[in-house]
Amino acid sequence: MNSKNDQKKFCIEEINEKVQDVDIKEDEFIELRCIGRGSSSEVYLIYHFIKERICALKIFFNSGNFKKLFEREHNNFLNLHHQCFPKYFGTVQLKSNKCLLIQYIQGNLLEKINEMNFTIKELIKILFKIMLIFDLIHYNKYIYRDLKPNNLIIDEDNNVFLIDFDRMIKLNSFEENEKFTNDFASKFSAPELSSGSFSNKVDIYSLGMIIHFIISNQNMSEKSKYYAKLHNLY
Repeated sequence: MNSKNDQKKFCIEEINEKVQDVDIKEDEFIELRCIGRGSSSEVYLIYHFIKERICALKIFFNSGNFKKLFEREHNNFLNLHHQCFPKYFGTVQLKSNKCLLIQYIQGNLLEKINEMNFTIKELIKILFKIMLIFDLIHYNKYIYRDLKPNNLIIDEDNNVFLIDFDRMIKLNSFEENEKFTNDFASKFSAPELSSGSFSNKVDIYSLGMIIHFIISNQNMSEKSKYYAKLHNLY
């Protein structure tokens, strides 16, 4: 990516296939195993018979604001999609639980960076890709609000994917039904998030924390040199 035009193309480029809102039946797939749990949902690896592929099924808990989280993430998948996001396949109703069927991305969470043996050059490229993802989000006037190592997946080709969009909201549209999420307990979250008065700068704060997290997990003798290089990247 060598020019502003290339960067703009990345920011507006969409996945080629059209996103459709499809209702998926429970008998179209089989659950294989749970691959993740959070405060509002859990994610299962499933096999979809019709698509003949492994997918991820995100099941939202059936209480309180969790239904609103489902609606928000569902709308975000419909309105903003890109090659660096999981593909959205449709919704599933499992008893009283709302679910999203999305692409399963084979890779490692960034939180396991110490197990991945990256070179410094590879890490710099990964950081640059994360910055481009947030350039994309902000270019399209969204605030992600939930950047942390376990929301980034790196595949075997060092491609970076951002996951979990239930906290992402549209910039300058802070209606109460969009802002309601207030349990930002991650150490990567900007302090002003809990106040309800914020801008997309909260993502920049989290990005700085991600840079610190990545560099602080590298060899001590290399840190100061690469902190200096990264200081003005974003």
